[in-house]
Amino acid sequence: MTDPSDERPGTPAQMRPASEFAPAYRSGMLTEYLWSNRNRFTDAALASAAQAAGYTPEEISTAATYVERRRAGEAAAKPVKARARRYILAGYGITFLLFAIAYLRPTATQNPYVGGGLLLGILAFAMLIALLLGFVWVAARRPSAERAEGALGVMLAVPFVLLIVVAGLCVVTTSTVIFAPGA
Repeated sequence: MTDPSDERPGTPAQMRPASEFAPAYRSGMLTEYLWSNRNRFTDAALASAAQAAGYTPEEISTAATYVERRRAGEAAAKPVKARARRYILAGYGITFLLFAIAYLRPTATQNPYVGGGLLLGILAFAMLIALLLGFVWVAARRPSAERAEGALGVMLAVPFVLLIVVAGLCVVTTSTVIFAPGA
């Protein structure tokens, strides 16, 4: 799969012999080996190392097919994940701007101890935590190539639920500031 010029010199790392694994684990171990070395060595070099470790050609073929499907899924999911991150950033940014307008207007608070800037800082901290959790959620999704486009809704679900929870709590706890007289 990779150009020989992209390979590291030498051969793939020595595999543990297939006979050391229970039959139920052999396929998983081989698949993990092929997956973890997919970008460092050619498929032929990996297959040769697996065959030398005692794996059958059928096991190697099955594991290689799984790795190719997973590779195709990653390639198909990459633009969908990028779009999901853009939508999440836009949603969080618009929400933050709306709260900034509500909190920083001159008549927003009559309490000299709690200014709109302080409330906005607390909101920013809470939204940052929710945003980071949302990005972790998107990064962890691994849709198959066939379902990559449909996975956008799943990728956006958790980040926007977190946004609604944070924004809703801010509205409830600061409603006297947001809906202050003269608003």
